[in-house]
Amino acid sequence: MMHVPLKKLLRLLTANRLKTKRLRVAYSTPLDENNRPKPVLSTSTDDVNVYIANIPKSWTEKDLVARFENYGPVKHSKILKDSAGVSRGAGFVRYENSKMAAAAILDMDDKSPEPGALPLIVKIADGKKKDNKPSAATNNSGSLA
Repeated sequence: MMHVPLKKLLRLLTANRLKTKRLRVAYSTPLDENNRPKPVLSTSTDDVNVYIANIPKSWTEKDLVARFENYGPVKHSKILKDSAGVSRGAGFVRYENSKMAAAAILDMDDKSPEPGALPLIVKIADGKKKDNKPSAATNNSGSLA
């Protein structure tokens, strides 16, 4: 049996053609039963921010922490609120490392937090803050210049 390094094998396969079609070979992303990418368990020691949607509007930050501290110490939590101070049904919890975050995601995603409630959506936060400034491509009226 001949052993070929994986990167070299991927380059060789990607360069081939099947009739008129060019083949593209890449690493796959494992999917869960809902065809969503599975969280990757890593040994990172960086803080990890987890986004949670469909949080019951009656929950406080204490309730959120109580549900998510089973997976590790919650370093920070936040429930998003509108201008009147009412919960928007979404929030964040921050863990010490990605193993804790992945455990929370695997266990809590798509689970109903209480009878009659929508299932939670739990995933790694994308890290992007909303930018309320108009982009350079728009003028003050909001239309394209």
